[in-house]
Amino acid sequence: EAVLPLWLSIDDARDALAKAGDEALELSCAPLQRIAAMMVEGTTEHDPSAMQFIPSRAALRFCARAAAQPGGAPSAPKGAEHKALSALFDNSGPTKAGASIFPTM
Repeated sequence: EAVLPLWLSIDDARDALAKAGDEALELSCAPLQRIAAMMVEGTTEHDPSAMQFIPSRAALRFCARAAAQPGGAPSAPKGAEHKALSALFDNSGPTKAGASIFPTM
């Protein structure tokens, strides 16, 4: 497993996803598509500057694990993955969207 810094810039995240291959961006799971899009676009629904830096290692690991599973259906994120994905949302609208995507959040 490649060791990535805990925090990547959006450009670095875009490069990392590109190197991971198209499957990272073409997952059948809508939540992962949204997360991958947020990582690549560097945007959130409420504050684009919030995505200047993203928790990369655990979020990318979750996307990679989901992509490797039949049908692209991931198990619920846990531990570091859950924390990293939760960090993509704050306590406003996107959190509610995140909670509906991941019931365990």
